[in-house]
Amino acid sequence: MYLEELTIPITKLQGIGPSLGKDLNRLKIYTITDLLLHLPRGYEDRSKLVPLISILSQGGRGFVNTVAFVEAHEYFWFGSQKTLKILIRDSTSSAELVCYGRNFLANRYPPGIQVRVAGIFTYQYKRIQSSAFDLDNPNHPSEEFTSILPIYPLSGRLSQRLLRKILRQGYTKYGINLKDEIPETFRTSHSLLPISEALRAIHFPKSMEEPDQGRRSLAFRELFSFQIEMIRRGLERKVAVRPVRKLPLALREQAIQRLPFSLTEDQLKSLAEIDKDIESSSPMARLLQGDVGSGKTLVAILAALRFTEGGIQTAFMAPTE
Repeated sequence: MYLEELTIPITKLQGIGPSLGKDLNRLKIYTITDLLLHLPRGYEDRSKLVPLISILSQGGRGFVNTVAFVEAHEYFWFGSQKTLKILIRDSTSSAELVCYGRNFLANRYPPGIQVRVAGIFTYQYKRIQSSAFDLDNPNHPSEEFTSILPIYPLSGRLSQRLLRKILRQGYTKYGINLKDEIPETFRTSHSLLPISEALRAIHFPKSMEEPDQGRRSLAFRELFSFQIEMIRRGLERKVAVRPVRKLPLALREQAIQRLPFSLTEDQLKSLAEIDKDIESSSPMARLLQGDVGSGKTLVAILAALRFTEGGIQTAFMAPTE
């Protein structure tokens, strides 16, 4: 099956009901194809440790992935909510984990234990702190703490963890064995990944270099498909037949005679080519290109005058006043 054929509704995946489906729809994810093409906006490299002190060299805001000790718990009032603050220290500095809506972490991570912590930290008011972090057991960290994680655009109650889980389910069930429209010999000669491997490199990279290679392969494939479609439409126009039309030229000639200047050689050449298309038995599809002020609008008007004189309605749109 090809990627574009995965028109299966996203709600067919396990665990996605109407409510979660609406959150995905807000991201324009309606089908499995849409899901697999929902690309990350960035990545967190959790395969390497990044200490707390590195925030200072990252301009006061950046990613931290370190092993730290829980030193103490504090509480403060956020509106009417009593909110937990976990004080941690690694081998380089100390920081505060602000636990909005996560007071349950106090029982899970009491003072004195060692934790693996990863998240976005900031340095302000002479303190390093974070409210967007994950915690885990440093002795047996999960894959989420030892791999490169994609960061996706979100909506509604979707979290990064939940969307990654949905994507893994969709890729495992439908993306691994996708067929590729581009022949293997062509992919090899242009250093392109197969479609299934390109998606894997983007959503589940093994190195920070893989996503770029995956995106390049997807971009090439998109342009390749576009070119094939343009060729197909061109062939359809060539085999399409319409009655040959001979439209009058008198109105155009009158307009040319009234111009305060003579048409350039290129303008006359363009008009001659358009006239050939007009009188052909095949439908015309022409793009007129030229520099600013080269007379494209004039050529289009003069071409349209033949239809006007022949009693055929013409739609003319141009930014020129």
